[in-house]
Amino acid sequence: MKIFFKKQKEKSTDDVLKDAKKWIVNNTVDNNGIVVSTQDKKLIYPEVTGYYIPTLLKYNDIERAKNYANYLISIQNEDGSWNEPSGKIPYTFDTGMILKGLAALVEAKLDETGNYKKSLIKGADYILSMQREDGSIATQDYSWWDLPYGKKVPEAIHIYCLEPIRYVGKITGNAKYEQCIKKALDYYLSLVELTDFNTLSHFNAYIIEGLIDIGETERAKRAIDLIALHQRHDGSVSAYSNVDFVCSTGLFQYAICWYKLGEKDKGDKAFAYASSLQNLSGGWFGSYMVGRDKPNYFPEYEISWAVKYFLDALFYRQNINR
Repeated sequence: MKIFFKKQKEKSTDDVLKDAKKWIVNNTVDNNGIVVSTQDKKLIYPEVTGYYIPTLLKYNDIERAKNYANYLISIQNEDGSWNEPSGKIPYTFDTGMILKGLAALVEAKLDETGNYKKSLIKGADYILSMQREDGSIATQDYSWWDLPYGKKVPEAIHIYCLEPIRYVGKITGNAKYEQCIKKALDYYLSLVELTDFNTLSHFNAYIIEGLIDIGETERAKRAIDLIALHQRHDGSVSAYSNVDFVCSTGLFQYAICWYKLGEKDKGDKAFAYASSLQNLSGGWFGSYMVGRDKPNYFPEYEISWAVKYFLDALFYRQNINR
């Protein structure tokens, strides 16, 4: 049955947060991980489960974070990689996102057995094995990366995987991890179109936040300044540069980038608009119609990563120095 969005009465941020936290509880499968979406409430998404962990730690949900991590290390492939939700195909990006979670637990000194660190290093070595000679980072399969309008997920989202690799270099003292990062940045920063708004906002924002996190703030600033040209008076930004519907997650991610770069006003506007789209369940559909274009990014199902990025955006809105 098709679900249509009915905008709620204005809610306080505390109420949005309360409902979002309930959504996580209701959509965690057997205490092991978060669902892909409400389309199949039994299918865990390892990638998103992994990058939920730092978010859960920010909100002091330590037990859930460790439960997620314990499940993830139990399903890690022998070569260090993790698979997409069906459990059949390893993806480099998914592996990198899980490393973010494991690194956060190790850094927080919540790795009593040392198993998180062991799994973290193994996963980082897998990503290094997927780096091409020119510095770019490959993935074994691209079948999950098809997008509408003849587009594909940009391979440059692997920039978002570099921060946990740097952390592995720090805790191991092995220079090969920093060498991987240098080669990757030399390659990706040479791409003129690296941060062009020519993909879904969700993926564009991965690249921008990845640049911020790895220290390439000038390039990130130029990118987010381009997005600012697309921001409407109400705070929204289209899901693609040539459509009028919006991507909930992309809006929260852009808000995070603006907050991290000190652009409070733009971040607040994007955050408020995206927050206002919250469904009665506490979750968000992937995209919403705001004009004539029909949304095509999970328009009928609530996606788990929208809640994660709401929580992150709220955290940075409240805590980052500006």
